[in-house]
Amino acid sequence: MSVSDLNLSSPTGSAARRAVVVDFTRDAGQRPLCGHDIESFRASVGLSRAEFAMAMALMPNQYRSTVQDPRALALDREILLRLYFVSPGPAAWQSWTLGEAFGECYGPLLRSFELPAHQAKARVMLYRRFTAIMGRSAARGLSWFEGNQGHSLPVRRVLGKLIELASPREVLEAIAARSYAVRGLDLELIAPLPTIELVSRVRCGRSPRVRLTNPCGEQS
Repeated sequence: MSVSDLNLSSPTGSAARRAVVVDFTRDAGQRPLCGHDIESFRASVGLSRAEFAMAMALMPNQYRSTVQDPRALALDREILLRLYFVSPGPAAWQSWTLGEAFGECYGPLLRSFELPAHQAKARVMLYRRFTAIMGRSAARGLSWFEGNQGHSLPVRRVLGKLIELASPREVLEAIAARSYAVRGLDLELIAPLPTIELVSRVRCGRSPRVRLTNPCGEQS
């Protein structure tokens, strides 16, 4: 299973989401989230369906079909819903750009690499990590940050939630790690943080070669 398979917009996303088992006997922190969790949380905070549809970046007709869908949510919407669990207020209308969010989360770490060559390699690895957290492929990082291409409404909502947090990187990474783990995947294997050891042996312009495994442990 690739990172892009976890995203609703991926051509293979629906099949990948069907393959993720949602065990409703488990607590929400121990399983992937699904549409039921959206509706349950909405009711707990007293918002109307129209209000929470907007908060979750869903059209009204999408909201109805999504909350009735027993499959795991697309990763970007699970990240967004778990951010609401942490901070229930609405996403800020004035949000960070992708570049600003990346800088807030990873700027200090990136600047800790003194050699330009090491910093360039670390940047590639951090692009991969940031896009993986959003359920996107490594190639998306280049189009987001180097090509200045737009991003989806769910990602925009995530950025609007991050801007209000005191420790955005810590919260985002903890939520992403949990969302990967309940799918049988390891964020640290898919998109590890750069270290001196890693950037010293990774060729510039390429992320480290990582073999992904699906929840059954098979190479994919």
